[in-house]
Amino acid sequence: PVTIMVLGSIAQEEKDLYRCLDFYQQALNENPTDQNLKENLQWGLVWINYQLNKHKEVQRLSQLFTKNSSNQNFVIKLLYWQAKSLEKINDTKKALELFQNVKNLDSSNYYGILASGELKEKLPSLKKVIHEMPETSTDNLLDWLILTKEFSVAHIQQKIIDGKFKTINERLLDIVTGK
Repeated sequence: PVTIMVLGSIAQEEKDLYRCLDFYQQALNENPTDQNLKENLQWGLVWINYQLNKHKEVQRLSQLFTKNSSNQNFVIKLLYWQAKSLEKINDTKKALELFQNVKNLDSSNYYGILASGELKEKLPSLKKVIHEMPETSTDNLLDWLILTKEFSVAHIQQKIIDGKFKTINERLLDIVTGK
């Protein structure tokens, strides 16, 4: 499935979206066991159909994939784009319901933040977001800071993230010293 997905990605880069869809579907039909690969293929099918304005297919695939996924972040992403697709076909009521659902599932998630914007809601304060965020996870904080144009704080957060990664020289020193 990986090779077929790569062929699909090449077709996507070449803007041959129908060929891309064929490759992604073919790879998915091989029932990949790797969950990340499977979700990437599923997302590819949803996204390409969205780009092709095949909104009924976006709805069908999003519903199918959300029903069969235990990955909340993936489900939230699919629900968000399902709502965007509903907007494209002027089903505003259902779109707003889905945006609300996305926001309720995780208001500090990237798509939860975008959904709040779609709902024309004021975003929570930085203090509230940090307070509600689990101590072990700041994955969404940088996204939230950028989306809310808190660039000075985002810059500090980026430095904290960068500081967690070692340079090649630091890794080599760890190997040599046995750390």
